[in-house]
Amino acid sequence: MPPPSQLSDDYQWVFRSHLSRHVRYLMAATGVPWRVLAHLAGVPSATVASMVTPGRRPRARIRAGDARRLLMLTPATVASAEQTLVPAAPTVNRIQTLHRAGHHHRQIAGYLNLSDHELAPLAAGEVSCCTLMVRLRAQAACEAHGLWWSEGDDPMA
Repeated sequence: MPPPSQLSDDYQWVFRSHLSRHVRYLMAATGVPWRVLAHLAGVPSATVASMVTPGRRPRARIRAGDARRLLMLTPATVASAEQTLVPAAPTVNRIQTLHRAGHHHRQIAGYLNLSDHELAPLAAGEVSCCTLMVRLRAQAACEAHGLWWSEGDDPMA
C-alpha cells in the first residue's frame, strides 16, 4: 500500500468541525444558503447538510478533497459567482421544471434571489446568459425539491 501522502483525496479524511464553522461563516457573511455553497464548491450537498442542518447526525469527518474545495470558498469567491456570466439554457430548463412541478413564479424568484421582473425574461428564455449564482440557486432549488434535471452541470454548458 502506498504511503498516506500518496493516497488520493478519496481515501484521506479530515475532521469536519472546522469546516462546519467555515460554512456557517460563509452563510452568515454572504446570505447564500448551504446547498448553493455546496454546489459552488463542487461538494455533495449531503456532505454540507451533515455539517449545518440541525437535528442531522453530523459526520465526524469528510473527504480531504471536499474539505479543500469548501475551504477555498471565501466571501469574495461567492461574490464573484454573482458576476460570472454563464449560458442561461440549463437555468431556463430548471425554472421550467420547477414551474411544471407546481412552484409559482414568485416562489421561484425567491429561490433564485431575483425580483419577479428579473425572473420573467429568464423564465421565458429571452436572455442568453445569467449569473453563475443564479444557475447554482436553480440547481439547489431543483435538488431541494427532488427535481433532478438530467442535463449536466458543466458551468459553461
